[in-house]
Amino acid sequence: MAGVAAGAVVATAAIVTLAVALPDTPQRTPATPAPQSSAAGTPEGRQDEYDSTAAWLRTDSDIPREYRKMIVAAGRHCELPGLSPALIAAMLKAESGFDPNLDDPRNNEYGIARWTPEVLWHWQPGGLQSPKPSPPLSPELSISSMGRFLCTLGPRVSDLPGDPALKLAALYRSGVQVLKRANGIPDKWRPYTTKVARYMRDYQPEPD
Repeated sequence: MAGVAAGAVVATAAIVTLAVALPDTPQRTPATPAPQSSAAGTPEGRQDEYDSTAAWLRTDSDIPREYRKMIVAAGRHCELPGLSPALIAAMLKAESGFDPNLDDPRNNEYGIARWTPEVLWHWQPGGLQSPKPSPPLSPELSISSMGRFLCTLGPRVSDLPGDPALKLAALYRSGVQVLKRANGIPDKWRPYTTKVARYMRDYQPEPD
């Protein structure tokens, strides 16, 4: 998952976990071209859709407009302490800089959310009953699967100390057992969670 900050993700550990039960780790996804902008700078035919996400994400941020509704849906996939659209956006920024074409074969991570295909296979709609995904991974699949991953595994680390949102970010990067052994966010992933925290502040909507 951590595009820029987590090059050394635990892809191997995730694959092993998949063979046993629920995987502990996350990974990535590809792109769609940005819609054409009108003279006012707003994508034609997308103003209502764009405005509908303003309650959860800042409109003056660098979050690409074509991903905003997907991010809001993933961030509201369930009621879970720490989960929010701003967290999902911040994680995508940290993982790939919103690059849907990210290609990191060395770490077996791909797309906007840096999924490892073997792990994404479990969290995609239909899970292992659906065909195994392979790069390029679509933003729609990658982002929506983040919500399923966090909503399923997040409760398993809720009793650990630490900021709820940043624990979820570390969970996405390292898995349940790694957080449990560290009794919270592992030192290895603190630079990543620090970056996520900074981006979250940039993406949270301004209070009324």
